[in-house]
Amino acid sequence: QEKNLRRYFGRYLNQKGLVGKSTLRSLKAHFIPYAPDKNNRLASHNVLAVGDAAGLVDPITGEGIYYGLQSGQMAANIIRGHLKNHLPLKHYERQSRSKLISELDCARKMSYLLYHMTGLSYRIIRRHAHTIGNNHLKIISGEKSYRQLYREVFSLAGMLSLITPRSPNPNI
Repeated sequence: QEKNLRRYFGRYLNQKGLVGKSTLRSLKAHFIPYAPDKNNRLASHNVLAVGDAAGLVDPITGEGIYYGLQSGQMAANIIRGHLKNHLPLKHYERQSRSKLISELDCARKMSYLLYHMTGLSYRIIRRHAHTIGNNHLKIISGEKSYRQLYREVFSLAGMLSLITPRSPNPNI
């Protein structure tokens, strides 16, 4: 596989006019961690982990730019407070856990249903594809959060709508 990566990466460098300007020592693919648990520290007395380094990646889509930007902005604000008023950098940990990680936690729980209970998720997707698509677009556009969707899906009414057969006539 590394040979294929080298070939594709070499082709990319050539297209960008970057061949010969640097030396490639190693080329390996790595998984991006997601959904940090309670044992992962996001802040210490002089370090803040943001974005992919903090595991702030959407477990359903694998997207991380949004969470990288959000955590970077949070970190910048915390650093500003630290430099101006000597506020501890640990505030970043608390803030990112309450705003970002709690959101990603709901997505992680839903991803378990999607990726580990494939038979059930297949039936749900077939039955509710339009609604799922609309909700996904709302999440991407920021109109809805994973937390809101999680509450809707796992409420009694939400669970009943998942298991209740739909009428073949959409007007009923």
